[in-house]
Amino acid sequence: LVTCGEGSLFESRPNVKAWWSKITSRPSWIAVKDLA
Repeated sequence: LVTCGEGSLFESRPNVKAWWSKITSRPSWIAVKDLA
């Protein structure tokens, strides 16, 4: 969603933003993202 320009869905909601930050900082997520 962030890549599609819908990042405001995450940024405008504090709890979702915190959750997304935790998810995207995980080594496993970073490894998957680097494959794309």
